[in-house]
Amino acid sequence: MMAGCSGVDQLDSWPFYAVEPETEWGPRRIQILGPIIEIQRKGSAVQWDLRPFVSIRRFYDLPADRPPQFDVPYFSPRALLTKMARRVPPAAKPGEGRDAHQVHVLYPIYRHERCGPMWRTYLLPFYYNFHGETEDGEKWHHRAILPFYMAGRSDKRGSYAAVIPFHGTLKNMLGFDEIRFTMFPFYVHFISGERHRWGVLFPIISWSKGGGRESWYIAPFYGWTKRHDEPKRRFYLWPLFCTVDEPKEGERTDIKASVFFPFYAKVQRGSVISKHVMWPIYSHQYNTKTGRHEYVSPVWIRRWGWGPDYERYQFWPFYGRWRQGHVTRKWILYPLWQTERRETERSLMVGRARGLIDRTIYQEWTESDGKRLSDYERTVWPFSYFKRDHEGNEYEASLALRGRPDPHGLDRCYAALWRVYEYRKLTVGPGSPEDPWRSTRVLWEGIRYDRTNDSSFLRIFPLFSRRREQGEQKSLEVLMGMFGYVDRPGKRMYRILFVPWTVKRG
Repeated sequence: MMAGCSGVDQLDSWPFYAVEPETEWGPRRIQILGPIIEIQRKGSAVQWDLRPFVSIRRFYDLPADRPPQFDVPYFSPRALLTKMARRVPPAAKPGEGRDAHQVHVLYPIYRHERCGPMWRTYLLPFYYNFHGETEDGEKWHHRAILPFYMAGRSDKRGSYAAVIPFHGTLKNMLGFDEIRFTMFPFYVHFISGERHRWGVLFPIISWSKGGGRESWYIAPFYGWTKRHDEPKRRFYLWPLFCTVDEPKEGERTDIKASVFFPFYAKVQRGSVISKHVMWPIYSHQYNTKTGRHEYVSPVWIRRWGWGPDYERYQFWPFYGRWRQGHVTRKWILYPLWQTERRETERSLMVGRARGLIDRTIYQEWTESDGKRLSDYERTVWPFSYFKRDHEGNEYEASLALRGRPDPHGLDRCYAALWRVYEYRKLTVGPGSPEDPWRSTRVLWEGIRYDRTNDSSFLRIFPLFSRRREQGEQKSLEVLMGMFGYVDRPGKRMYRILFVPWTVKRG
């Protein structure tokens, strides 16, 4: 389908059919029925979209040692959406690399992607299947039919399988190397390195050993935990009574505690001493090393503190102020109005949030050569999004139902349907601040105006569209292709009442 089209050799008949040639600014695009059916191609990447149902992306001749960054928006001009968009898709010489592909169906319900030994498949919320290979050559495979069955294998850890909650083994899950269970929570065994932890009617009865630590619990009645080089810590009727034994010979401790909850508690961890009286009525924390004081009364409603290069006052939810080092945060009627400021000798960042829908981020910094640069970003959800970066690139869109642009599947599969206005300004690549590429698109590109100093494209549906290059008009279409012409090398193609013919030119 791609090979049968020839760029500007085809007249623009949007929304039925439109072709946009590949340029330094973007991919070659074919649109059928406006944004519904779209094909894009640039370099070694091609993408097919049938919105909002299916999106397929393929990469050709990728270097064997570089997987594709599937979530990078290759088909958006660089530096417009996120810093991720600045990355260039990996490429190799024809025949020296490998192919990769990614499929979205009703994103995010079904996703499949594959590159070399790595492939992943999701069918939310019921099924996933991962297969991959680590840098040192270890192969692994995980699969699940949620919430009842999970299984997998790896070269180093072997295979595992589990039928939840009846019996089985899980590996590399929830931060543990291995989890074994039978009729969970009646019996469970956690393994993390050298440490083993067992549970019966977990977490009521639990004990552990190995890895330099031992513990034993019958919650909430009694329990203790001990590291080999520290004294034993105990609780009785948790959280009412908690103690730390006196250290024996060879033991050290950086914690001392005496707790009779909720009436009184005193805990010292290193240089920090915390006192609580009738918690949550009153709390005081003091750092003997830094001299910082912090008070809380009651709970988190009223909180204040001070110390070297530190200040805090909070009366939640009406007002709050916090400062530490070069960072200052304030809020009024949280979360309706918030601000954050980070300032150093060479950089400044200011962020503001107003009324839950308006968010602004401004950054400026000084380069090593003394040049001052800045970025600006603003979201007024769900109406608009605007970004300007330090290179002079700009991007603006409305509607912005997600808020910030999404380099993953939402923008790719759905945004073209709800986005009725879009503006882009690009100064990278062949462009420059003196000759940027600008593009304005309204009503799903029914009104569109792209321009540089030497070229332009204008479409006002259904009246006409035209393209100019190097000051000369290359194509013109009137009334959706009923009349028009397009210049080719040495000839011109006309269309009258939708019937085309070609005339040679001297």
